[in-house]
Amino acid sequence: MAKKPNSFRPRGMPTAAEREREYDRQRNAQRPWRKWYFSRRWKNERLNFLSEPENQFCRRCQAAGLLNPGTMRPDGSLQRDPRRMHLVVHHTVRHHGDPSLFWDRSLWEPICPDHHDSEAQAEERAFVAEMARRGGG
Repeated sequence: MAKKPNSFRPRGMPTAAEREREYDRQRNAQRPWRKWYFSRRWKNERLNFLSEPENQFCRRCQAAGLLNPGTMRPDGSLQRDPRRMHLVVHHTVRHHGDPSLFWDRSLWEPICPDHHDSEAQAEERAFVAEMARRGGG
């Protein structure tokens, strides 16, 4: 089988991993509350939340009639990427760095990575666009 050739990267240009680390560094600097996601408290709260019986399945998949513990895609097929075989704790209300909203478990929902990365993020982008439109006009 043919092997994919190495991609060309001019000397001195950052690698993909280096670009990603720089992006994360800038993003974290703009949003200091992102450090909460790496705290021991968040990791414990997240695990406790997902261990509760009512939080064992993706809520959005459940609404469509599929019991997805994070190992499937929303269409019911198996998730092939092991890095995406989990549930995400999604904040249903944007917290914007407000600790009371961030830590309020009543505003959390368990969803699969596919729903988090598509629907939930699209909802947030639409919200931001609407706020910008209202502020600008």
